Amino acid sequence: GTGLTLAFNRSIATLADDLKSIRPTILMSVPRVYDMIYGKLRDGLAKKPAYVRYLFTWVVEVGWGGSNGLPIEPSGRAWLDPLVAGFLDKKIGKQLRSVFGDRIHLYISGGAALNPAVAKVFLGLGVPIFQGYGMTETANLVCGNLEQETHPESVGRQ
Repeated sequence: GTGLTLAFNRSIATLADDLKSIRPTILMSVPRVYDMIYGKLRDGLAKKPAYVRYLFTWVVEVGWGGSNGLPIEPSGRAWLDPLVAGFLDKKIGKQLRSVFGDRIHLYISGGAALNPAVAKVFLGLGVPIFQGYGMTETANLVCGNLEQETHPESVGRQ
């Protein structure tokens, strides 16, 4: 048999501490939690020097283009993306993923639509949030993203 432990965080204010102490392997949440984390990330970036914000944007673009073959806006530095992808992910992406803990391998969002801008940032940082849609009448999940099809503007196959 397989067992699991189900844990609930104490409150939104204690989420970061709870993630560190619980060390979940699956994070299932409503979009508001991902929005909150994104907001704190954005607020923290606003206090950083311009070159840090530039590198952050680059990390997201490189990760976004490498995940699921999603379209990226053309840039003059795109030819450098394959050369710096590993470095950028190691220096910035990995650090930002650590906010969620060191064991999560599945991120799920449901209960409302996830903001596509938030989803794009997390997907670009290597945090693929799987969106699901369902209703109580249908035993909850009607459709959801697949591993290689986590487009931020859709739920299920594209």
